Amino acid sequence: ADRLEKFSDYPAIASAVNDKGVISLSAANADLSKQERTWLQARGVETALIVPLVARDQTIALAELWLRAPDRHFSQRDIRLARALATSAATAMENARLLDEAQQRLGELSTINEISRALTQTISSEDLFVMLQQQIGQVLRTQSMTIATLNPLSGQVTFPLAVRGGLRIHVDPIEYGADLYS
Repeated sequence: ADRLEKFSDYPAIASAVNDKGVISLSAANADLSKQERTWLQARGVETALIVPLVARDQTIALAELWLRAPDRHFSQRDIRLARALATSAATAMENARLLDEAQQRLGELSTINEISRALTQTISSEDLFVMLQQQIGQVLRTQSMTIATLNPLSGQVTFPLAVRGGLRIHVDPIEYGADLYS
């Protein structure tokens, strides 16, 4: 597996993440931790360049570049190029994340707009509650919701919309002040 089980067992890689700096791991380096050396050997790697991808001043990913030839090492030019590519990749990843967030928010706003429009139209109460169940459930990704109304003349709380596990259920009216809803 390519996963690093305990980050603390990989101090050089942890420093790349924490310090946001490029590091070079060499199988010949006596200062490597046992786990880092084993990690390199398991992949047949002589030298690995660990390049953090940084966005919003946080390491969001790591790029690993491997050399298997024992006589080959990463040059300063290689490291500068890897750093530049990592910067571009991190920017692209951050832009994709922001686009996903914006699209999700746009979908939510669109649903809110649809609900608002439906509320201003003349529709039956039942149609309204069906629409609320669908739209609110979709936007908030919820399978349960309740709308309770108070009749000030009778003092009763009724439940025109009660959904549990995605299914609409009946809830008997209660006296105001009898439970959570009143």
